[in-house]
Amino acid sequence: MWPSLTTAKKDAAWFCLPCAFERDRDYRAPAAPDVHCSACGGVANPCELLRVEMKALRGELTAMTSARTADQARPANGEVDTMTAGEAVTYLRLPSIRALYQAVRRGQVPVHRLGSRRMRFYRAELDALLARR
Repeated sequence: MWPSLTTAKKDAAWFCLPCAFERDRDYRAPAAPDVHCSACGGVANPCELLRVEMKALRGELTAMTSARTADQARPANGEVDTMTAGEAVTYLRLPSIRALYQAVRRGQVPVHRLGSRRMRFYRAELDALLARR
């Protein structure tokens, strides 16, 4: 006898289609993607379960990344006064923006990158740099 594809029967145990056929039980759709077969322990829908788990991991990763960038963007003394490259050139009294870029490349001026091209400079770090000169 073939198992019928019905959702009418509500047992506490769920059986996958092969196990339901072996045990001559009615097959019913699983209530959730993470339900395991009572006989073989197989997952009801491995692809759906993986999608749900990946969505949860993506959410956790996003939360961790945003927390980390928020911590990195905050200077040690709590001051959040930032400057663009043009403002930093004026503040440091450099001859050109090219001179600032060269100093950044050499590691002489502290910089915080926002993406691959945008840079921000913290006033407190630039003050400390000027005090060392």
